[in-house]
Amino acid sequence: MKKRVSFPPHQQRIFLEKTITKLNLNWKQLANKLDINESTLSKTYRFEKSRLPQDIFNQIAFLIHISQRKLLHSYNAKITNEGRIKIRSVLGENRKKMHPVKIKFTNQNLNLNINNIKFSLFDKKKGIKIPQKITSDLAEEIGMHLGDGFLSSRKYEYRLKGNKKDEKEYYLHHVKKLYKKLYNLDVNLKEYDTTFGFEAHSQAIHNFKDLVLGIKKGKKEGISIPKLIKIKDISILTAFLRGIFDTDGNIHFQSRYGYKNYYPHISLTQKSEKLIKEIWSILKMLGFNPSLYNGKNQSSVSIYGYQSIEHYMTLIGFNNPKHQQKVINWKNQYPKLSWR
Repeated sequence: MKKRVSFPPHQQRIFLEKTITKLNLNWKQLANKLDINESTLSKTYRFEKSRLPQDIFNQIAFLIHISQRKLLHSYNAKITNEGRIKIRSVLGENRKKMHPVKIKFTNQNLNLNINNIKFSLFDKKKGIKIPQKITSDLAEEIGMHLGDGFLSSRKYEYRLKGNKKDEKEYYLHHVKKLYKKLYNLDVNLKEYDTTFGFEAHSQAIHNFKDLVLGIKKGKKEGISIPKLIKIKDISILTAFLRGIFDTDGNIHFQSRYGYKNYYPHISLTQKSEKLIKEIWSILKMLGFNPSLYNGKNQSSVSIYGYQSIEHYMTLIGFNNPKHQQKVINWKNQYPKLSWR
């Protein structure tokens, strides 16, 4: 467990300010010498929002040529274990409350009209089937399509491909099973130059995605969420988000305020500003406080913080093992993290 220095009230601030004066440095210069973020040093440690790590304390002792033991005695400080991280006292997390779920969509129709879907001889031979209702499985698959999928505009081809370095397990153990369940399609997964996934040829599936689901063919620029997903059903909305965040989203843990890789950040970036705004809106309906960024060539939506990741994992979750493992590693690194 990481060690930290426990100072009496106000003494940590005095210690750091005296260090600045003794070394004749500014906060940025001292932060560079200690290899930490300037804000962490000048705000978090200086104003005692977090206890000073022992390794930083030891580095300062070396710089000012005073023994660690003498410094501890001078400030009546002691070395303690890192202990329990309290959210309400770190990062102002208490200000980021989750709101009640309030879905604004009014449509509740789950039925799909597939009467005009044509099946090729290949489709009939392979036993391809088409969903007749919107289910959470179909909503998730639509999200996956908007993330990693491509619907050809010239032939009855559909592709779904992810990163071959870290998404093989996701495709082998989840994607393959989902397409079998939804369409009775046995996808042939394989490696491509930089990706891993499949290319499927089916007139029925292509027609279904185009004519029934309303998914854009060709390049995905300017795409939006299909209208049939905008439904007053929390299981449909969360499954859709799970599909698109699993395939095109990212989760990482930022190093802030003296703790390494611990502050959660879940994000999704796409070229379509409209799609990102719609996802931002659904996240707000589900109680999150998402951030929205619109750049020249791409847009992104993000959610931050402990309460947000707890809410996300409870309500939406991940089926992609690479995201699941990041959360597991984070929990293992901070097993005593307090959610309350």
